[in-house]
Amino acid sequence: MKKRKMAAAFMAALMLTASLAGCGSSEKAESASDPSHGGAGKEEELLTIDMFCAPANYQGVQTGWFGKAIKDACNVEVNIIAPNVAGGGDSLYQTRSAAGNLGDLIVIRKDQLEDCYKAGLLYDMTDFVANSKNLKNYSKSSENLSKLLGTDRIYAFANSSSLLSPMEPAWTAVNPSMAIFSRWDYYKELGKPQLKDM
Repeated sequence: MKKRKMAAAFMAALMLTASLAGCGSSEKAESASDPSHGGAGKEEELLTIDMFCAPANYQGVQTGWFGKAIKDACNVEVNIIAPNVAGGGDSLYQTRSAAGNLGDLIVIRKDQLEDCYKAGLLYDMTDFVANSKNLKNYSKSSENLSKLLGTDRIYAFANSSSLLSPMEPAWTAVNPSMAIFSRWDYYKELGKPQLKDM
């Protein structure tokens, strides 16, 4: 169960990264902040994205290498709202959804997704996805979730979406669980032999 929660949190981070992939600097952005291009020379205001993430085990502003990477690339910080840290259960979800404020990005269960759709808490991303080269790649997951919601509009993406073929075994991709693991001191004691096959 813990691996599943970690995988869901990782996929949420991956989806955030994919959705923000186009927010790097450009000539237009440089000219807006550079006085020599007629801009005011003022840095853009830091954007904070609230992310309600049911499986998360950390709450607060994202720190570490990922927090730094998105802040440097996009001038964005992610504030993680985690029900597991805030007492567990559905009470935080119920309170925030009743107030109409789950967050900007949400990672929730299928039954909660249906509730949010019925309550009008989800953003219709159909036009946004149509113009996004990266998100179009995950159209199958969005189509299946749209069918679940009974609509032809796009409101969500599955957190286990992949561009890998469903017909290929997962181990053909880079998978650290398919390796020989040994203590370093034992491997060194054996003379660090080169492994030719498994």
